[in-house]
Amino acid sequence: MMTILSNYSHYLLLAVNAITLCAAAIAIARFERRIRANQEFWNSPTGSVLLEVDDAVEPRPAANSEAVLSGFLERRLAIMHQRLNEVDMKLEEIVPTQPAGTPFSHAARMARNGATVDDLVRTCGLSAQEARLVRKLHSSKQSVTSIAQRT
Repeated sequence: MMTILSNYSHYLLLAVNAITLCAAAIAIARFERRIRANQEFWNSPTGSVLLEVDDAVEPRPAANSEAVLSGFLERRLAIMHQRLNEVDMKLEEIVPTQPAGTPFSHAARMARNGATVDDLVRTCGLSAQEARLVRKLHSSKQSVTSIAQRT
C-alpha cells in the first residue's frame, strides 16, 4: 500500500511540475508579446512624438553611462540637424535669394522691366548719369528703337 501511495505521489509531483512549467511558459509568452507591443508603440509615430515631447520637457538619458549619453546626444543632434534643414528649405521658399552681382546688374534688370531713372538712382545707388546710361542700354526694345530713330 505504501508503494502505491509513493507511486501516486511521484505522479502527482510530476503533474504539478508539468502544470507549473506550462504556466511559466504561458507567462513568458505573454510577457514577450507585451514587450513587442510596447516596442511597436514607441517606434510608431505616436510613440516617437511622445518621446520628443518628453525629451523637450525634461531631457534625460536612461542611465548615466557614457555610451547611453553619447547615443542620446547623437540622436538629439540628428533631430536638430533635420529640423534645421527643414527650416532652411522653408526659408528659401519664403525669401527669394538676392540677385548676385553688382548694382549695375540689378539696375540693368530693373531697366529691362521699365524702371525710371529715379528708381535706378534710389534703389541701386547709381548716379543720375549712370542711371541714364543703364536705362538707355537696357530698356525695352520699343524705347531702344525710339532712341535709335532719334540719333
